[in-house]
Amino acid sequence: MTLISRTTFLLIALIPLIKGFALDWHTKGDHRWAPLEDAGSAEPGFTIMDSTKTGVQFTNTLSSRILISNKNLLNGSGVAMGDYDNDGLCDIYLCRLDGDNVFYRNLGGWKFENVTRTTGTACPSQFSTGATFADIDGDKDLDLLVTAMGQPNRIFQNQGNSKFKDITEASGIGTRYGSSSIALSDIDGDSDLDLYVVNYGAKSVLKDGGKIDIVNINGELKVRGPFASRIKFIDNQMFEYGEPDEFFINDGKGNFTKLNWTSDRFLTHDGKPLNNPYRDQGLSAMFRDINGDRSPDLFVANDGFTKDRCWINDGKGNFREISPLSIRQLSFSSMGIDFADINRDGYDDFFVVEMLSRNHTRRLTQQGTIPGNPITPGNFTEQPQSRRNCLYMNRGDGTFAETAYYSGVAASEWSWSSIFLDVDLDGWEDILVTNGFEFDTDDLDTQNTISRLGKIPIAQKRKTIFLFPPLDTPNVAFKNLGNGRFKEVGINWGFNDKHDGNGMALGDLDNDGDLDVVVNCLKGPVLIYKNNASAPRVVVRLVGNGKNTEGTGARIRVINSLGQRQQSQEIMAGGRYVSGDQARRTFAAKAKEIFSIQVDWIGNSRTTIKNATAGRLYEIRQEKSQNILINKNAELTHFIDSSPQLNHNHTLTYRYDFDIQPALPKSLNHTGPFLSANDIDKDGDMDILVTDTHDPQLSILLNDGNGKFTKSDKSLQKAGAGIIMFSEDQTQKMLHLSKPPAIYTILNGELVLNKKLNFPGDPSAAVAFDIEGDGDMDFFIGGKSSPGKFPIAAASSLFINENGKYVKKLFPEIGIVTNVESGDIDSDGDLDLVLAREWNSIALLINQNGELKEKGKAFGLEAFKGLWHDAKLSDLDGNGTLDIIATNIGLNTAYELYPMPIKLLYGDSDGDDVCELAEFFFDSLKNNWKPIRKLEVFSKTFPQVRDTYTRNQLFAGSSAPRILDHIISDMKPIEFNTKESAVFLNNGTKFSFNPLPHEAQLAPAFGICAKDFNGDSSIDLFIAQNDFSVPPRYSRYDSGQGLLLTGDGNGNFSPMNSKDSGITIYGEQRDAVAADFNGDKKLDLVISQRDADTKLYLQK
Repeated sequence: MTLISRTTFLLIALIPLIKGFALDWHTKGDHRWAPLEDAGSAEPGFTIMDSTKTGVQFTNTLSSRILISNKNLLNGSGVAMGDYDNDGLCDIYLCRLDGDNVFYRNLGGWKFENVTRTTGTACPSQFSTGATFADIDGDKDLDLLVTAMGQPNRIFQNQGNSKFKDITEASGIGTRYGSSSIALSDIDGDSDLDLYVVNYGAKSVLKDGGKIDIVNINGELKVRGPFASRIKFIDNQMFEYGEPDEFFINDGKGNFTKLNWTSDRFLTHDGKPLNNPYRDQGLSAMFRDINGDRSPDLFVANDGFTKDRCWINDGKGNFREISPLSIRQLSFSSMGIDFADINRDGYDDFFVVEMLSRNHTRRLTQQGTIPGNPITPGNFTEQPQSRRNCLYMNRGDGTFAETAYYSGVAASEWSWSSIFLDVDLDGWEDILVTNGFEFDTDDLDTQNTISRLGKIPIAQKRKTIFLFPPLDTPNVAFKNLGNGRFKEVGINWGFNDKHDGNGMALGDLDNDGDLDVVVNCLKGPVLIYKNNASAPRVVVRLVGNGKNTEGTGARIRVINSLGQRQQSQEIMAGGRYVSGDQARRTFAAKAKEIFSIQVDWIGNSRTTIKNATAGRLYEIRQEKSQNILINKNAELTHFIDSSPQLNHNHTLTYRYDFDIQPALPKSLNHTGPFLSANDIDKDGDMDILVTDTHDPQLSILLNDGNGKFTKSDKSLQKAGAGIIMFSEDQTQKMLHLSKPPAIYTILNGELVLNKKLNFPGDPSAAVAFDIEGDGDMDFFIGGKSSPGKFPIAAASSLFINENGKYVKKLFPEIGIVTNVESGDIDSDGDLDLVLAREWNSIALLINQNGELKEKGKAFGLEAFKGLWHDAKLSDLDGNGTLDIIATNIGLNTAYELYPMPIKLLYGDSDGDDVCELAEFFFDSLKNNWKPIRKLEVFSKTFPQVRDTYTRNQLFAGSSAPRILDHIISDMKPIEFNTKESAVFLNNGTKFSFNPLPHEAQLAPAFGICAKDFNGDSSIDLFIAQNDFSVPPRYSRYDSGQGLLLTGDGNGNFSPMNSKDSGITIYGEQRDAVAADFNGDKKLDLVISQRDADTKLYLQK
């Protein structure tokens, strides 16, 4: 820094400036503060500033001539924000693809001047994509980094006199990849900023055309020649690789050395060096302390089939990929990313945007390429990709639950940048998303039009992009509701401009403390959003030790500023999609209240300001920070995973049901395995029985009394849908739900066939009970659908035992039964039945003198039609009556995109003995029922639809009667309107519906175990979770780990974090049983999974 610049910096720090928005500093110990400008009294939201008044008249231009030759340029460009001249005002730098970049100096009062020429930062004759300000040489002024598509990335060193020097060649970063975004942080703890450059690809082979040499080698298509490393065939579709990203270490002077991806500095999740650098289509990257060790980790968002990467830093600049069990699934075309603690639990969550439309009609008319190979249920390490946003909620145990559907943020159109920002300053961070694209290249009708052109010259092929319609969609704002859910409020907040917004950055342009927003639009005017928030706020910026002068990577916590849990954020450099923010953070606060600010710096030191107040900008220095005392106490868990002692693995036989019924809501072969705990060999300890319809055996696992099991050689080679143990005539017996169901007597640990029951179809669930009170056991067996027959179920049947002979009574109207429980619901001294059903309400069959009468409506159950998977009975609130615990699909599936109810029409319209299906939802704006699935699915299901509709747009605008025409009269409807897993509390005459906590709604739930696990005399719950039976192109539902909920004795339940419960299960859990398996008088758990280990958890 020159003498002139140092003098200028001191004058600015000490003397209020004459021009608007000046800062009046007051020094106090390890910090100083300045009062913020008056925020006014406007409603929360934004005002787009008039460019004729601000002087910022800029458009990111791109000519058709250039576009034709390089379609990667349609990814747009970004913006950098920061105070380059240290005058206390935030300046703006805008990138342009076709023409010079422009640098705007903030004059105050919402006036800006173009200083591009004087700063020497125009970057002429290059396709500029991204930019960020950062002090790379540690001289306390901001340097400028600019990325380009196919030309050298640049570094402009701030000379301290409002001029910059291009040091690209000397810096060592001037490669010619197709670069997009930049992120900087001190990865190795040496107090300077290291650099990560995200590369996409200078040009696209597939988009821009070119001669691709394809050969068939042993039936497998491959590309050879110059593009062999760029193209991969998956399911006979071509997918394109990008270019390796670049990671640079800073020597502290702004000179960078590129790291080698194949060195031992970078390891895969299983600890192996990379064989080759990843060639991803990178779009953005962000450094963030993901695992809480005060070292910057790295998340990289990649486009297309090249998957996102998450690298965990060991604190010394060595990185290892995060376990795929920590992040279970990914967005397909990931673009922007941001982190925030959205639920204020002290752990950072993160959000990745993709391209799913918020408009249902558009969802039916768009479809991009995505590999379609199904992942087997037991493959937990494969991370499936899906065409939607992903929101990852941090569980605090090193894993994340993906909750975008639940949170209401799965769809935000063709999105580019995503930013967490507390727009209304209520203490909860909201989300802003830019979106739009010049051409809707996912439009199915246009894709079909182009495919009909056949083989055309490359020059003509390149121009086919102009056939696609524009995709001018409004930007999106999601308000954080404080409960893990968001509401779209773009119109209310004035954040709904329809220009194609790409890069977005935050900065306080008027020094009132709230962060304003600048969006760089392709072929549209730059959008400068004035933040209108008027609520009290506090702002923090940092001064770090060494050459990390802005404290990049430090975590700021504001504690008790609203009388609630802490707010927190990190200081960033770059990290936005092709953009970078001003290095400061804003937090909500109460006026005239005292609170504290805590800064954890990279490494192991902390600074605390104890008497902070609202209405101030605090500048906090690291120089007097204190070391952090680390608590190394081991965390105790309720259960210990002892699954190796059980030594059982479920193996499935795979069946693809969608070939038979393409419109199935889900596959039908994901129901088991099923469990039972009983002392089979009469040695005084509990054994385990496991069966499933798709694993042709009934396994008997014998317990040695200490919780170690051995498979009995008396196991059955017979598949089944359930096991019901009962006693009759002082003899232990078992009903196995094979086809047909069979009764076995258990003698000396051996199953001896007694009788087969004449059940008409596939059984699903059963109960043994004495309906007549005559001392012998009767059976109620529920039915399910056979392949091709869904949703028609086998008739449920009551088998009345008359001296060893069973008299059958059919219940053909009950539908699909998933579980049956018996208990005295009406407290009249006999046993009634509760039936969990899919696409229906929970059925209540009241026993009236040996006759079962449906009384669900009278007891208030009929209104709650769900996809009920299980129902158990227990007195949860201590009033002496049996309540119902019922598991359902939850609130984190694709059904969250539609209003309730969902209607399913079914019938054999073409007489081929296969049920045709069609799902619809009611569109209240159009006042008709609209299709949920695409034309492709309807065409496979209904031949007449294929003949009638040749365009997806026409189909998407049609209603159920028009699509199905005359055959709709021959189809029958069923529906569901309730998705939550819940408890129904029984007051003796009515049930009241009480959803379980939201943690129980984050994945479809199945088997229930209702026991007092913690010994407080109140019933607790364990619920099995996850469902991978989704239709093609849907993402599996895997956000559950198996959930333990503790009861309070009044019918209320609280979830236990996996860190406390010790239960972490990644597969499709289906059933659960509890018993004391090791003789310590504590309840243990066994949980089944599909195509994976059966889990044994022993209680401590």
